[in-house]
Amino acid sequence: MIPLENLYLTMIMTLALYLSILVVPLWIVWRLNLKRSTRILLTTGFLLAVAVVLALMFNSVKLGYGRHFLAMAIGQLEQNLRAEHPEQLLPALEKWRQSNQGLAGFHQVAEQRTADTESMDEVDARFAWRKYIAPLPHGTKVDYSSLSGWQARLKTENDMIRRVWSGRGRIITGKIRLADHGNLDLLAARTSFFPGGYFAKAVYPDRMLRIVAHGYRSLNLYLDPQTAAQSGVLDVGELTMVREASERLKTLTGKIRLPEGVAEAEASLTTGELPGVWQDDGYECAAPIHRPVAVKKVRNGETFQFTGLSEIPYELQWRAAGCDRKTLLILPESSIGPVCSQGIIELTPAAQITFAYRPWNAPQDGWKTVEILGDGTNDFRLTERRDELGNAIALNLHRDAASRLVQATFIWYPAYFDDYGKQTVGQWEEARKTGRLPHPATTMGQVLLRPGHLYRFRSEWKKVDLVFRVDGRFMTL
Repeated sequence: MIPLENLYLTMIMTLALYLSILVVPLWIVWRLNLKRSTRILLTTGFLLAVAVVLALMFNSVKLGYGRHFLAMAIGQLEQNLRAEHPEQLLPALEKWRQSNQGLAGFHQVAEQRTADTESMDEVDARFAWRKYIAPLPHGTKVDYSSLSGWQARLKTENDMIRRVWSGRGRIITGKIRLADHGNLDLLAARTSFFPGGYFAKAVYPDRMLRIVAHGYRSLNLYLDPQTAAQSGVLDVGELTMVREASERLKTLTGKIRLPEGVAEAEASLTTGELPGVWQDDGYECAAPIHRPVAVKKVRNGETFQFTGLSEIPYELQWRAAGCDRKTLLILPESSIGPVCSQGIIELTPAAQITFAYRPWNAPQDGWKTVEILGDGTNDFRLTERRDELGNAIALNLHRDAASRLVQATFIWYPAYFDDYGKQTVGQWEEARKTGRLPHPATTMGQVLLRPGHLYRFRSEWKKVDLVFRVDGRFMTL
């Protein structure tokens, strides 16, 4: 991150460069043997041209520095979160952001959750766990000797530390009990549990294993770098998660609006994303992160309500026949007051997409067609073959919030999309046969699908090379 004083120095040097570029042509004009009126005319025209160029550059420069300042503020937040009162830092950042009108446009874009920009809710969720940093709790001693598969789990977790993290990190073990004989199936975390609530998890330094349950206060096991540098398994013993105090429980409410002809939607509330415990954002596949909390049917125009939310992350997923699936991040721990109001939630018609496709090297008569409802739950299968791990090779289809187009995403990198523009299959085949294919616009990993456009998808790793054309209803909104 560029320090602020260096940024100011860069701006001063840039201004000096512009002034030198401005002075030299003017000096040349006034040194030439021209009439005075001609010199004034040329000078005026030059200054007007410079003013127009600077005006066009101003917004982009301001946005660029705005992005830098926001990133710098978040970086500073990351460095200062071990302050005496870390819970005050996120509200301070939010207050700073709201008061900075120069970043209003950038924040508006960020909140649309485009592929390359996090919303402020997502930034809050990514950092909010740090306000729970505290010394590790220690409960009563636990005997793990009779647990089937315990030693194998310890070996697996130790291999993660030794081979992947080059010896950094420690295994945290323990047993969780829910107060009032709570059901252990409520437990959500980035680790799987043995029967009875036992767990063993490799945690990277400066990460937190956060264990949550609906209606309960979270258990936050933070591995500070000093403790991580020590050797051996770190056992916290048997710990009890207590119920959240009634005055701290929140109510989630809002109203649903559906397209014409759609009578009702289904709302599913689950526990939400939790902070990573690994060096990156990966996690154990068997980890129960999104535990079901409640499911409700809500009619068009009705107000919905979920009660008893504790101060942990949640996700609210909406589904309705023929509509795009919508998932909302719910952060009761960041809300003020007893109610988390979502306002009016509007579902939009899902795109009914027709794909005409064939392998790149197939004959011209080898085209096939398939219709897919692009509601966020269906994929476009690129081949019937599966990869070496048994995974389907497919494009995920979902609505892009910023552009309102359908976006196709391939999760295994590297992979490329070539967009040849709007043309029919016949036009494309003729252009390819004559060697007159237009130069495509190429993107990596994902592409916005535009009606009538023809694309080539290629992934050397997954051995797929396919050309397809898209068309259909509700592809743009």
